[in-house]
Amino acid sequence: MRHITNLLVVGMIVCAAPAWAQHTGAVMPGMVMPDGAATAPVAADAPAQVNLVLPASPAAASAVHRHEDLYGAVLINQLEYRGGSGSNIGAWEGEAYYGGDYDKIWINTRGEYNDKARSLERAELQILYSRLIGYFFNAQIGVRQDFPIRPAEGTPARTHAVIGIEGLLPNLFGVNLQLFIDHRGTVAARFEGSYDAYITQRLVLQPQVELNVAANADRQSRLGSGFTRLESGLRLRYELTREFAPYIGVQYERVLGETASIYKRFGEQRDILSGTAGIRLFF
Repeated sequence: MRHITNLLVVGMIVCAAPAWAQHTGAVMPGMVMPDGAATAPVAADAPAQVNLVLPASPAAASAVHRHEDLYGAVLINQLEYRGGSGSNIGAWEGEAYYGGDYDKIWINTRGEYNDKARSLERAELQILYSRLIGYFFNAQIGVRQDFPIRPAEGTPARTHAVIGIEGLLPNLFGVNLQLFIDHRGTVAARFEGSYDAYITQRLVLQPQVELNVAANADRQSRLGSGFTRLESGLRLRYELTREFAPYIGVQYERVLGETASIYKRFGEQRDILSGTAGIRLFF
């Protein structure tokens, strides 16, 4: 009976040793570890060998911390045809971005094409560096290029430096505030706001407003100082998918202050009310 008891004790010790070694990190002579690698036997009087799992070096930890996935998206918020009290207009407005959670390259574009005059009414392209500064806001800096409109009438291209902030206010009200300074020292600003009101999961009513202001006049671009332009719109879209949504709506534009006087002198409309139909694309 004593021999049987001794054998049981020895067997329990032999069976428990690998698990104890795996838990503590100790390596015992001749032991076969779980990954199948066997340790070499050592002399009985050799000091015990212990494998320790050390934390990563600061450089390695920093490299892991800096790693982030890159991603991008394109949103064509408006691709539409406008008709009403003014000339028939084809218009677009969209944005795209690519980068990580904190830093992105951001591209904005917008414009209008006058079908009757067969010329651009407005057209601009912005290329911006965007930095996350809060949970819902980005600070942006970059350049804006205005393309020539009706060159025969003296409306030249303009290049602007851009500083702005965009994001979401409470209740998901989208805002975008930008300051522009062109190469001739003209200073202007633009405020945009919009809101997506979901009537159903697919039917969305989107009101929008835009207000432009200039610190000084630019007669060649037909801009006076003070408030220059107000735009507002209301669009009802149906999201067949999140990527494709046709819509209908109404758009109102009015030039203000000194800019209205300039438009009057050139015989151009100072306010336009239009019906609109188009599609919204996201990919």
